[in-house]
Amino acid sequence: MPAANTADYGIGELNMKSLDTVWSELAAENEAERIACLGMAACATSHRSADLTWVVTGLPSADANGVLWTRLSPEAADVQVPFLVDQFRFQGLPATWRIDRATEPRDIPQRLEALGCEPVPDGVRMGAPLASLAREMSRFPGLTVDRVRTLDELDGWFDVWTSTTTEPREPREQLYRSMDLGLRQPLQFYLARIDGEPAGIAELFLGQRAAGLYSLAVAPRFRGRGIGTALVLTPLLVARTLGYDHGVVEPTEESRPMFEHLGFESVLHPSYGYRIA
Repeated sequence: MPAANTADYGIGELNMKSLDTVWSELAAENEAERIACLGMAACATSHRSADLTWVVTGLPSADANGVLWTRLSPEAADVQVPFLVDQFRFQGLPATWRIDRATEPRDIPQRLEALGCEPVPDGVRMGAPLASLAREMSRFPGLTVDRVRTLDELDGWFDVWTSTTTEPREPREQLYRSMDLGLRQPLQFYLARIDGEPAGIAELFLGQRAAGLYSLAVAPRFRGRGIGTALVLTPLLVARTLGYDHGVVEPTEESRPMFEHLGFESVLHPSYGYRIA
């Protein structure tokens, strides 16, 4: 799987290098790697080669479809860039052409702009050394947080997910149900329960250089009980035991104070690509 930079960041390097750069790079890499993983699902379509990787998951989200890594010659880009933009538009799904430090040719942004693609707006990401995270786990009676290992448990995961989003359930459920829930998979799903009833969810993606947290949500009637904190700490502590040093997340306005309380730092996340629409 291509990456912008395969070197690991140690604590000393974190202190020497701008945290904005470190967390933003790690977040962008982890997000692209997660989409590549989703592209391996039985009902998804993807292309992987040394010079180009793209994915169509079928989800109605621009961040779930598109081009992940581009390492083309200028001559190949003359053909591939307009062809792929046309193909994604034909699919009728929102998509993103991601740009990283190793993108070639360097004028890919200009080529995409000439085809009517618009840059993704700047955003916010958060990161933290996992060893320094606060570990204040909720002791709310009846609360458990466990990794999803069966399709029945995944049904409970989606019951919570549908209570917190307007995205239709079927496309994402079909995609996730076609994936392997086995122990060694880098994409893991976590389900919080109160007395056995599904109450909150999260995804953990174990990438090359960081552990990323996604889809964090708590069912409306269970909020305010520390479930969100438990859903952050439990997966990331698992990642820590597996040797990961750094965690990244894209927060919402509502979740940002919780992440800050746990030790995450907010950074500007510059545009990481172009929307194909």
